Amino acid sequence: MILRILLGVLCLYFILVFLAYALQRKLLYFPERNSIQAVMSLAEQFDLKLWPTRDSRYRGFISKIDRIDYSGTVIIFHGNAGSAIDRSYYVKPLARLG
Repeated sequence: MILRILLGVLCLYFILVFLAYALQRKLLYFPERNSIQAVMSLAEQFDLKLWPTRDSRYRGFISKIDRIDYSGTVIIFHGNAGSAIDRSYYVKPLARLG
């Protein structure tokens, strides 16, 4: 009887582990699916411009804030949720730092 209960619990555990493995992308990755026009509109609001690719897509954003004394380039990776435009609050503080 105890062996049967233990076997049932063990089977349930393996089923849950398999489901977590099979569905992990849906559990962890929440990208935004915006049109290019919506992204361009959001970028304009935050003084950003699109960083284009050769095939008329974009790979990120570049600040429109003009400064002569930049001391480097900052690349910000947004992680597994949202998009790079959601991290636009970094632009002005980093521009002040040069």
